[in-house]
Amino acid sequence: MSISENKLYVADSEVSVIIVIDLIAKQIKAVSGNGLFEFVYVGG
Repeated sequence: MSISENKLYVADSEVSVIIVIDLIAKQIKAVSGNGLFEFVYVGG
């Protein structure tokens, strides 16, 4: 977690996403990743 300019950035390794929480506007937005296991090695 990191706070910058009233925004809290959170890395969620469970679903491979980084979200930003705007503490003033009270909004949540994904800024990186598309969800579950996007970065998992496939092929064996």
